Amino acid sequence: MSETSSQLTDYSAQARTGSHPEPPRPKAANAPGRKPTVSRKGPSTSPQHSDRPRVPDSTDYHNERRRYLARARRTPGLRQLYIRNLLGYLLLRGAWSFGFFPVVLAFWVPLVLAEFNPVVMVQSLLPHLEAFVMSNPEEQARTISMLVSGWLSVGLFFFLFDVLINPFRSPFQKEADIHMRAWSQSQGLVPPDEM
Repeated sequence: MSETSSQLTDYSAQARTGSHPEPPRPKAANAPGRKPTVSRKGPSTSPQHSDRPRVPDSTDYHNERRRYLARARRTPGLRQLYIRNLLGYLLLRGAWSFGFFPVVLAFWVPLVLAEFNPVVMVQSLLPHLEAFVMSNPEEQARTISMLVSGWLSVGLFFFLFDVLINPFRSPFQKEADIHMRAWSQSQGLVPPDEM
């Protein structure tokens, strides 16, 4: 009780003189006898220092590709390879389209109509063959032109369909792909076709 009254009298005396008691000061963070506080936050990772590979600028990539294709087209060896590949491609597609498919269809459709009985198929085709042989030259020419036009239309249909499914792959484009892959690796970039 006496301690409380003495504290009150001290406080009233300080209020009269205009002095205020100082608030208690917080202890320093690294005061002697205390362990220093260590931040537990890990190393800051900014998105700018990510390990993702860089993608080449599309303008630089396509400019370099156009420059290489212009140089490659002036190479005689690649031009000869291009002509050989193109001729082989057209011959192969033409053989499949005009040689294989029309002939198979010419035998397959009558065989299906004859219910897969070759004897019935031959018996149904013999009257047409006899009528063709006994007809006059004008009718024979008209029949032959009709068969040729049907054969060409079927072959052309399969040729266009085959070209759309299996387009021609130019050796210039293959060489350009190899060059651009090496160019991207030398620049430390990733080619767009590998993204």
